[in-house]
Amino acid sequence: MFWNAYHTLFQKEDLIYKRNLKSEQTEAIQEAENKRDEAFVNLKVSVSLSLRIGKADEKAAAKALKFVIDNYKDADKQSQVKNTALITNLL
Repeated sequence: MFWNAYHTLFQKEDLIYKRNLKSEQTEAIQEAENKRDEAFVNLKVSVSLSLRIGKADEKAAAKALKFVIDNYKDADKQSQVKNTALITNLL
């Protein structure tokens, strides 16, 4: 009896609060974020390899880049918002 009296009101409330929270752009954003993380990881690996097996001028450049990258070394493991802020600051 109580349920029947309020059932339509609960349905209206569901329509208001249970909206689709997924954006149409979610997949595109995730794909772009994955590419950004992959590029960042590739940069870290390239710098690391250049430090180990690069020519003298490559090692010098890699050393300078490593000094900067070390401040952002875990950027790819952060939340989307923090990751975006860190990579933006790095660039």
